[in-house]
Amino acid sequence: MSEATPFQENVAPRPFDFTIVGDTNVDLLLYGLAEELPLEQELLADGMALQLGGSGAITAHNLAALGNSVGFVSPMAHDELGRLCRQELVATGVDLSRCVHHAHAHTG
Repeated sequence: MSEATPFQENVAPRPFDFTIVGDTNVDLLLYGLAEELPLEQELLADGMALQLGGSGAITAHNLAALGNSVGFVSPMAHDELGRLCRQELVATGVDLSRCVHHAHAHTG
């Protein structure tokens, strides 16, 4: 006799280990700034980087980087920053097939 509960017998196989519904943004990181930032003054940074941002996108990226199968559902813009986000997610194996693409939106 099987030890399975009645609910486990009728469960379809899951396509993903995780499905994340969330936001996609870009984080602008500035390097070489003082810890205390004075108000109303121009500041010069030593360097900068654009990174994948948004808690949903970061979570999906990191889960996939750890070897999990991840599906991600999010609005995605067709701008340069949106392409950067898509490239970062796809590079780690995140499935973006359920993302909603907006032709006239902008990535925040």
